[in-house]
Amino acid sequence: MNEGLRGLSGQAWANVLREGLGASQLSIDDAGCKSIKWSVFARWGIRAAYPWFPVGIEVVAGETCHRYLRQLERLSKERVDLAMISAPVSIARGLPRAAVVAELPETRIQDIGSWSDARMKPSTRKKVHRAERAGLVVREAGKGDAERIHGLYVQSVTRKRGRLRYGLAYFRSLCDVANESPEISVGVVVLPEGECVGFIALLHDSTSSYYLHGGIASEATSARPGYLSMHWAIKRCQQRGSDSLNLLTSPVSQPGLVEFKESFGGATEIRVHCRVPLSTIGRCVDVAMRLSGRLTR
Repeated sequence: MNEGLRGLSGQAWANVLREGLGASQLSIDDAGCKSIKWSVFARWGIRAAYPWFPVGIEVVAGETCHRYLRQLERLSKERVDLAMISAPVSIARGLPRAAVVAELPETRIQDIGSWSDARMKPSTRKKVHRAERAGLVVREAGKGDAERIHGLYVQSVTRKRGRLRYGLAYFRSLCDVANESPEISVGVVVLPEGECVGFIALLHDSTSSYYLHGGIASEATSARPGYLSMHWAIKRCQQRGSDSLNLLTSPVSQPGLVEFKESFGGATEIRVHCRVPLSTIGRCVDVAMRLSGRLTR
């Protein structure tokens, strides 16, 4: 365990969110408990706050959703229009059912310290070995890799018909901070001639690691760069002393993505996402988004 890594609550991640996405950080004390850090995003004059962005509430000893709901009044005083709260279904009982906007599968690999290749499905091990035989390797990203990584992100999200949420400035900040802090890892998959055909980004704290982003080039899919990058990610988490790797949620329209995550030894649980309006503008936005069927997460 690396006690010096702060992950979601650390300055390294706060810098990425501020410089890359323009988000501000709001820490609210909770008597007798660890303070909660909210990331506040502003767009078109609307302010939305997420606790522990991009993960949300996690299952830890004594954690409940009620203490997050107790902070809504304070968020309202800080001119926040929407509170975006999510939690694993096992502890989501305190979340208001009327505010639920999605229930998504979240996959986590536990006991990273004792993880070995034997935890992978046989077919997954073969794909990792295929990438290695093709000469693919993973190296740490440099500051000059941001533009290519952003391009792979755009290509991967577009291929899956997803919504682009992160711009080039964000990936530049991510690579910059990864070169300065052990709390963020960015690995790039390269061909023998040096061309980048995949990447994966992680955030680390003293006990857990979190998958942030990944992407692969369409022309290189047969070489399985995504399998090699995930294998590298697990090994990096072991180096950082993590107990678990949270691979975050997957769209319900992509069951193959859940299968991919589980093939490395992951287990999946449903995560409940809520959107709580805190102002008149927030209520109008919530109604409009429900009518349009769009989610903000």
